[in-house]
Amino acid sequence: MKRIAAIVFLGLVIVLIFIPLLTMIVLSFSKGRFASFPWPGWSFQWYLQFFENSTLHLSLLRSLILGMGAAFVSTLLGFGSGYALSRMSSGKSSVLLILFTLPAIVPFVLFGFCFVEFAGYIGILRTTSAVLIAHIVVFSPLSTALCFHRFRQLNLDIEDAARELGASETKIFFTIVGGQSWRTLIASVIVIFVLSWDEYVISWFVSGFNKTYPVYVRNMLESTMSPEINAVGSIIAVLSLCLMSTALYLLRNPEKSKEK
Repeated sequence: MKRIAAIVFLGLVIVLIFIPLLTMIVLSFSKGRFASFPWPGWSFQWYLQFFENSTLHLSLLRSLILGMGAAFVSTLLGFGSGYALSRMSSGKSSVLLILFTLPAIVPFVLFGFCFVEFAGYIGILRTTSAVLIAHIVVFSPLSTALCFHRFRQLNLDIEDAARELGASETKIFFTIVGGQSWRTLIASVIVIFVLSWDEYVISWFVSGFNKTYPVYVRNMLESTMSPEINAVGSIIAVLSLCLMSTALYLLRNPEKSKEK
């Protein structure tokens, strides 16, 4: 009985989570401009309209470049900082990890407001570079936490053996540590990319006229409620789900997976 109740509860949670997404996908294929009953019929016209919207394409491309830049730089920073923290004592590493994650837990509205002041002071306000730096500051702690957790699981005897055989610290760091952590590094790139290219609040504060995809869509909602938004939202949502599923698969402990 408890098992059935747990399954029903889990099913309800899944339905509540995915109802907005499924609604958006269904409406993106609607022939009518607004949701109505009876159903006006199925159509691909909003997807065709999306593929003809060059301005939206530019905002998507800008978000794509920013997301990739933030993902790779944040993962590189997380790789180095996570390794350094993992080789410290538990007390020191815990304190430093908390300090590193503070920018990520500050409300995005407050962070965006403060970063605007900072960007204006150093002369990069309302530029794409400012958005990139802001995303790196916010999302690199996530990569640090992922890498730190993975490095704590590594066998230190392998590194000691490599040193005794004459391997340099650089070779140990990139070949042995990196070779055992490539799944986590790829997962970090994917997760931060998805979070960055879909981030709205900070981008709205900092981007100026170089609007990212979320900012452009938000501006569209202020002027018109076009089903084209449902079409692009459906494409982005499905891609994000696929990417996040891949990241979760990569973050599985490979040793435990082999045992199964």
